[in-house]
Amino acid sequence: MDTFWKGKKITAYIALKHHTRFIVPIMEKLAEQGAEINYLVAQAERSQEITAIEEGLEYNHIFDFLKDSDKKDIQKIYLNLRDTFGRTLVKDIAFSLQVQTVLDKTLFTTAQEYIAFKNYLKTNRPDLCLALHEVNRWGKLFAFHAKKAGVPFITLQEGLLTTASANLSFQMTGHVQYSTSCLVWGENSRQKLANFEAPK
Repeated sequence: MDTFWKGKKITAYIALKHHTRFIVPIMEKLAEQGAEINYLVAQAERSQEITAIEEGLEYNHIFDFLKDSDKKDIQKIYLNLRDTFGRTLVKDIAFSLQVQTVLDKTLFTTAQEYIAFKNYLKTNRPDLCLALHEVNRWGKLFAFHAKKAGVPFITLQEGLLTTASANLSFQMTGHVQYSTSCLVWGENSRQKLANFEAPK
């Protein structure tokens, strides 16, 4: 039997149900081969713990990795985010349509998550991390800190990439930014993402 995965620590970030239909089979296969697996959830308007609980998965919440000593750093990051978005609100109609109290709460939560993902990687030192994609803030933050920590990070193609129009350029540009590898559905998808600044 191949023992490559035996004792390796693998962490997967999951949020919604459609994440689990791809990620869980990979994690189960790795566990069968001796890997120590861990699921991670974060904060959202729709509680991400619900997915893990409904699937019967043991998990950690990213906020479990915040410490009292992080408060100053969180506040500094939050103020930076608030000031940056504040300037954007007066210029960009799309952002100004957001409910300000929800946006403010999201910015503060993002500051907490930035620190928490960094702390998680420092505390747990996984050998490999997975997420469905980097198209949301959680996958992006997790992939960013994994890259900084030198931990391989794998993502998957999120949905059909049927067109490469300007309307999709934001999502396609950010789809693979920090991941070590992104498993895509074929050469056509690889080429489209590479054309939108993803690593080849």
